Amino acid sequence: MPRLVTALLAVALLGAGGHPPWLRPPAGWVLVENPPNYGTLKILAMWKEAKEEDGPQNISLGVQPYAGRLASYVAATKRMLYAGTQPTLYSEKPFACASGPARLLVYESSAFGTAAHFEQLLVQRTTDVYVATYTRRMTQPQDAAAASALRSICR
Repeated sequence: MPRLVTALLAVALLGAGGHPPWLRPPAGWVLVENPPNYGTLKILAMWKEAKEEDGPQNISLGVQPYAGRLASYVAATKRMLYAGTQPTLYSEKPFACASGPARLLVYESSAFGTAAHFEQLLVQRTTDVYVATYTRRMTQPQDAAAASALRSICR
């Protein structure tokens, strides 16, 4: 009987959105072992392109505890970007996401000395914000499969 109760509880949690969002990386991309964390943003997983001609494009999924409103988190992220990397392009917009309130940020900056393009999908779940990031050099064209993978956290 306890197994049945446990199974029913698990189904109820999953049905109620109890599981965290997850990324589905593009086919052929490889998992990066021990990706770095960024302050309180814990990187759960990171994948990179198998080919590295221009430097690898990568996709990561991180989580950060945050009990406030998503709009406040986005505003703090924007202040941090402008204080540090001075993005040359910045846009943000709401994003329809079944996983919770979401915003899509797109910006370009010279992070770590390399001109890069960033797409970030931020999704709030209860007291956590999940941050899916697709990064590529500005000289690289967008990989449609990578952009789609970024949005997979909303399914």
